[in-house]
Amino acid sequence: MRKSILLGLIFVLALPITALAVGQARMTGKVVDPSGKPIKDATITVVATEARTFKETHKVKADGTFAIAVVDGTIRYEFTVSAPGMG
Repeated sequence: MRKSILLGLIFVLALPITALAVGQARMTGKVVDPSGKPIKDATITVVATEARTFKETHKVKADGTFAIAVVDGTIRYEFTVSAPGMG
């Protein structure tokens, strides 16, 4: 009896976490210059273009790579990459 109650409680607690994870989206990549060298000082700004107000800025790693996760992958976003000296 205790075992089934405990399993039921764990299942009920796991439901909200699973519900939030359904719409997640991830984007990975690498920012490089025209010659293929990584741009380590680049930043990526992510702005939701519909449904909600969302804006985040992410700095790329020293090797130019990045990984961005958004909670709602069902809406559109605009990604802008910028770096000092690049225009």
